[in-house]
Amino acid sequence: MPMQNRDAEEVLKDAVRKGLLMMWQEENEDHERHEGEYYPSSIGSCIRKQYYEYTKPMPPSPETLAIFATGEGVHEAVAESLKRSGEVIVNHTELPIKLRITEEIELSGRVDILLAEILGKKAVVEVKSTSSIPSEPYESHMLQLQTYLHALAIDTGFMLYWDKRTGNIESFMVKRDDIWLRRAGERVVILHEHIKKKAPPIKEAFEEGRYWECDQCAYLDDCEPFSLLGVAKGSNIAVYGIEFQNGVIIPEIKNISAKIINSKSQDNTVIILCDTDLQASNVALYLKNENIKYDLLYTKPQRFRSGIAWKLELIKRLSERYRIRYFADSSQKVLELARPFVISSEAV
Repeated sequence: MPMQNRDAEEVLKDAVRKGLLMMWQEENEDHERHEGEYYPSSIGSCIRKQYYEYTKPMPPSPETLAIFATGEGVHEAVAESLKRSGEVIVNHTELPIKLRITEEIELSGRVDILLAEILGKKAVVEVKSTSSIPSEPYESHMLQLQTYLHALAIDTGFMLYWDKRTGNIESFMVKRDDIWLRRAGERVVILHEHIKKKAPPIKEAFEEGRYWECDQCAYLDDCEPFSLLGVAKGSNIAVYGIEFQNGVIIPEIKNISAKIINSKSQDNTVIILCDTDLQASNVALYLKNENIKYDLLYTKPQRFRSGIAWKLELIKRLSERYRIRYFADSSQKVLELARPFVISSEAV
């Protein structure tokens, strides 16, 4: 291929990237982050990620720009189609709003679409492009929409999802609810206090089992969600899967105890217990009463329905930082799936 053709191809690609970046920057200038001013579109995301966005802002990744461009196109298409339909009256698009939470804290954003009338009702429409339509609105989207409803004192809102792969559309009618406003207020107050103190908040996405958010986060290296407190990268660890049922730990506690003591004696191996019960305090008390020594206890987040799926996801990510020299579990399935990530494993 002639050199000038290749040059022209590169110019075209660079022009698209440059233009997208300029569009993103213009949008971002309207959302320039200042302590005390926070955004409804972000408040439902991992609170530690939000902290880093204020304290360590980063340029957008190509993926971020692609998501931005897709969202912009979908928003414009939905707004224009509603105007042309004749079924509803569109009063405003991209309407700025502000909502005071405390003397120091304000939520500031822009409403996608304000309908002057839909079946006789004034309503707010929040549009989201997605790769999979949910069975109900996501919590983060509800926090955003509820903020708009309270800021505008409007009772009715709609979450409209557009599946960007299939073109399917789904909408959910939402009523203004003070409970959601309190939840948004609590989150933004926590964020604000941590920013003021320059102290990172909890690793929320990790704690809640939203590991995929951590994998895709621009601040993965800063946050290190899968690092173990006080444990150097490359250290030996041993992981034991347990279940707390009817007040008793399965497998039999004596078997676990003997294996832990053996692991501890080898290279100061760090002992991690993984429990599928949701009440960590119950498990911790039981282990204390049985005099079982361990270093860390993880319990399955509610988001994971399957204990096997959770243990496997955790094992995968721990193996990227540590040497899992031993893994014991009562499930043969999880042992088989985890084999590529551990040095040795055993059914107990």
